[in-house]
Amino acid sequence: MRNYSIIFLLCILFSPNLPTFSNADTIDSLFSRLKISRIDTEKADILNTIGSSFRFKNPDTSILLGKQALALALKARWLIGLGNIYSNLGIFYRLKGNYDSALFFQFQSLKIYEQLFDNSGIAAATGNIGVIYIEQGNMTKGLNYFQKALKISKEIGDKQKMARFQGNIGAVLVKQGNYPKALDYYFQALKISVVLKDNDLIASIYSNIGNVYTMQENLPLALNYYSKSLELVEKTGNNYGIAIILNNMGENYVSQGKLTMALNYFLKALKISEEMGNQYSATTLLGSIGLVFVFQGDSAVKAGNNHYAMTVKYPLALEYLNKGLKIAEEIGHKESISYKYGNIGLVYLNQKELEKAEEFCLKSLSIAKEIGSKDLCKDNFQHLAEIFKIKGEKNLNNLNGGNYYKQAFENYQNYILYRDSIYNKDNEKKQARLETQYEYEKAEIIKKSVEAESLRISMEEKTRRNILQYSGIAIAFVILFTAIILLVRIHVGRKLIEAIIFISILLWFEFIIVLIDPYVEQWTGGAPVWKLIFNAGVAILIYPFHSWVEKIVLKKILRRK
Repeated sequence: MRNYSIIFLLCILFSPNLPTFSNADTIDSLFSRLKISRIDTEKADILNTIGSSFRFKNPDTSILLGKQALALALKARWLIGLGNIYSNLGIFYRLKGNYDSALFFQFQSLKIYEQLFDNSGIAAATGNIGVIYIEQGNMTKGLNYFQKALKISKEIGDKQKMARFQGNIGAVLVKQGNYPKALDYYFQALKISVVLKDNDLIASIYSNIGNVYTMQENLPLALNYYSKSLELVEKTGNNYGIAIILNNMGENYVSQGKLTMALNYFLKALKISEEMGNQYSATTLLGSIGLVFVFQGDSAVKAGNNHYAMTVKYPLALEYLNKGLKIAEEIGHKESISYKYGNIGLVYLNQKELEKAEEFCLKSLSIAKEIGSKDLCKDNFQHLAEIFKIKGEKNLNNLNGGNYYKQAFENYQNYILYRDSIYNKDNEKKQARLETQYEYEKAEIIKKSVEAESLRISMEEKTRRNILQYSGIAIAFVILFTAIILLVRIHVGRKLIEAIIFISILLWFEFIIVLIDPYVEQWTGGAPVWKLIFNAGVAILIYPFHSWVEKIVLKKILRRK
């Protein structure tokens, strides 16, 4: 029973949204500020921000700093800060796989945001609670919280949160086996995240789309999405994301039959997860490693080396699967428990220990039905069909034989039912349309972005040119009017002065018309009649000035005569 890929779920982290510090602040500079700060709210803010920066590399440090921030915020009765700090502590504990503590802090955060009537905070905390429930394997509750969070995000027009919750809803639909609808949500989220240039979100969606294609055995396309995702998370040093994607790439190589390569990816991911103390990721990876040993044992059996399979590979598989099961039971992750039960049942099936195999597959199936996982139901029905078929073959000569064959047939029918509900031609066509539509819309977004940037540059150049020309014209007018004054002083003829004044005022009128034309165009909508009325109004306003200038200049000329 394949463990399949880890879904890349995203929480809403609050620290970067706080206004106190710029993104340019380094950890060292923040610690320096912390030493000189005398204000509790500022110190809490700094500690919260530093804690969030360590979350993917060392969540234990994040928790320590978060608790210090919490103590200061409680002392200062800083409600908005408490909402942020509680939520981030919930995220830090979730990254450790401590779901009870994670839920406690997220519900505390939600309570505060409800008191503050802060819909943005309510949406974030609600969505973060959904992530925890999903990682615990409670699909129904998780989906319910994501839908609530998405509804609030749409109401307040927060596109980033909308995209994250759409992506998380897609992840739930994948686990429920509804791949076309999941891809629909993923591509909606991806379209928004590309516009927002949110690399964390883009990376998570790429990885999750890759999961869908891995499950449907479109392996080259899945690997392409994983590679895109890994490139993004490596740039940001997101160890949590790196571990997830390495696991998912390992699952892809398992599907290709490249077991040694898959094992290398799983071991790298397990090392990162154990260093972070991420129990959720660790239990999944232990299961994946156990499954590689199962497949290697199967290969040994096919090669005729039964002894090596039974004494080396299958025992190694059980060792890793039981380690993973222990962690899954400690953190209460139902989906992971179901996977481990099912895969332990598969090992016993391969070892022909049919009673144990049946026991574990039935345990796995019971949980799979409870959490609504079609994939897990499908795999368990397939294994149970094989178990009862072998039992039937062993009991051909007694009454139980027919009963076992009947159970084998019923389980096989259920396997076909679940398999066909996940894979069918209509779903494949719909998914192809979704991908084509996304690629088209992405190209349109990029095209519009390039066009907008070109237009912005063109407008800047035009504005710069206009400023220079308007400045030049203004200087020319100053020179012209200065020339008129000088001409008066050197006794130039009256008619020449009148002509120069008329031309100057006419040019000034034209300059004003050009200057205000964009605004007139906007106000009048380009209607010729209204533009003519505006221009006539400007002429009427300028006429008294023209008369006054002419009168003053001519008066000086007459006085000199």
